[in-house]
Amino acid sequence: GVFDGHGPDGHLVAWNVRDYLPLKLVSNCQALRHATKDSIEALHDRDAESSREAISRMNGEQKKAKEEGCSVKESRVFAFWKESILSAYEMMDKELGVKPNIDSFRSGTTALTLIKQGQEVILGNVGDSRAV
Repeated sequence: GVFDGHGPDGHLVAWNVRDYLPLKLVSNCQALRHATKDSIEALHDRDAESSREAISRMNGEQKKAKEEGCSVKESRVFAFWKESILSAYEMMDKELGVKPNIDSFRSGTTALTLIKQGQEVILGNVGDSRAV
């Protein structure tokens, strides 16, 4: 990932995201994979309702991707990774909001996340960070 901090504590936000977002992404990915295979149980620190919402969003993304001409496999892969990345970003944002030594109200970071799995490359971004 690439993280570009801004604001008085932007460097601290970027460092925290750099250090913890990959762990959250892996943990959330494993929990989501388990939830979609076996049942709709709590994802990571989420409750069952949040898990149902995540599965519902994934199903909506799969349908949208299929309508745009993606194969069933491509639409599943896209929906899975999109939900994994969004959930990891949301968890990271919540954690930064309660850290007493970081002013996350006036500071933040853009984020670019790249995941390569086999021949697939998935990009996620927050803010004005982009990759081509």
